[in-house]
Amino acid sequence: MKLKRKIRFLIHKLFYDPTFNNCRIDSMVPGAVEIGENFIAAPGSAILAHNAGLVNKTGEYIIGKVKIGNNVFLGANAVVLPGVTIGDNCMIGANSVVAKNIPANMVASGNPAQVLYSIDKYRDFCKLSNRVELVDINTLKNRDKIKERVGNEKAII
Repeated sequence: MKLKRKIRFLIHKLFYDPTFNNCRIDSMVPGAVEIGENFIAAPGSAILAHNAGLVNKTGEYIIGKVKIGNNVFLGANAVVLPGVTIGDNCMIGANSVVAKNIPANMVASGNPAQVLYSIDKYRDFCKLSNRVELVDINTLKNRDKIKERVGNEKAII
């Protein structure tokens, strides 16, 4: 029963949940990928639970369970490798290769991905920056307010 529920969950997430449509999830061993609530994946991202690097030499696959916590954002073209756990409330930067575990509440980026900041420190950094602005998600639902903030009446949103 537990396996059927997990398969139904995966099918729902893969085909009906827009947050998963941007992410390629390992099709060879999808049961080895566990994804928490409120996961958001940017376009081109991938979660791999197997590596075929040894197949030609030894006939063996490397398989490792991948666990993605709750409230995780996976940036564009980021790749999560087999055997990795990403804790709750994490943000993974674009084009990152996550080869090691990322603790909860952290921002990680790079190839290989390294922890750069805590989420709180990153948020404070964004507040102080003159280049970006923090916008509440409820504001994002109101296109007129975004155009007002961006200062461009022709902005495509």
